[in-house]
Amino acid sequence: MFHKFEKIILKVIGRIIFITLFIIAAMIPRTAFLVPPPANMADYTAYPPFITESAPPLVMLAMGRDHKLYYEAYNDASDLDDDGRLDVGYKHSIDYYGYFDPYKCYTYSGSGATAKFVPVSVTSTKYCNGAWSGNFLNWLSMSRMDVIRKVFYGGYRSTDSSSETVLEGAYIPQDAHSWGKEYSGSDVNLLTPFGVPSSGNRHLFCVTSLSENSPHVIRVLQNRPERIWQWASVERPVCSNKIDSNNDGTAENTITPTDYVV
Repeated sequence: MFHKFEKIILKVIGRIIFITLFIIAAMIPRTAFLVPPPANMADYTAYPPFITESAPPLVMLAMGRDHKLYYEAYNDASDLDDDGRLDVGYKHSIDYYGYFDPYKCYTYSGSGATAKFVPVSVTSTKYCNGAWSGNFLNWLSMSRMDVIRKVFYGGYRSTDSSSETVLEGAYIPQDAHSWGKEYSGSDVNLLTPFGVPSSGNRHLFCVTSLSENSPHVIRVLQNRPERIWQWASVERPVCSNKIDSNNDGTAENTITPTDYVV
């Protein structure tokens, strides 16, 4: 008797489950069983749906104000050509990026506020006779800020008219941000307007700004026995009109460098 009653209960429960599933299925929209249409690019937009007027999408860059942006771009501590070695000093096989065209020769024209480097010829070898090599000038004088400005908007323009555009180098404080380089290679006369220095000597180049908010200059001492740190790594101000000829950390010997505004 009990077994028969159990069978009746199971049958009732089965019918309840069937009816419940039938009701749920009836409530599901028919479209839920249809295959969705393929995506169409017209369904997507670059503009938020709550904006009625369209505008071209923009990219905002948030840059840090790090003082290291005013260090030299080529600091002799990087492997620029991926050969597994640090590129210490000028390496002619590298195309140095910057305000100057590596494949042009430049002369320094004018004086005072109007002085500037002017391209005078094109070179396929990056060498020049009696002129500055644009490649050497980039290695020598570009700061990191100059390179960033060049990448983003072509460089800082001190003059920008229909007839002339002049790029101006960044302000470099006359302290540890300034830098110096030296060169005594046999090809220096093909990279600069200067002759080859005497044996054991070298040309010294110091890059700094001589007044507040002014563009930086290349200060040049030709054919010197000192090393560059005796001029660029002394007590402040560095790259001044004095040099540490005694190599004791104090610049006491007066010099007269030639200045080239970048």
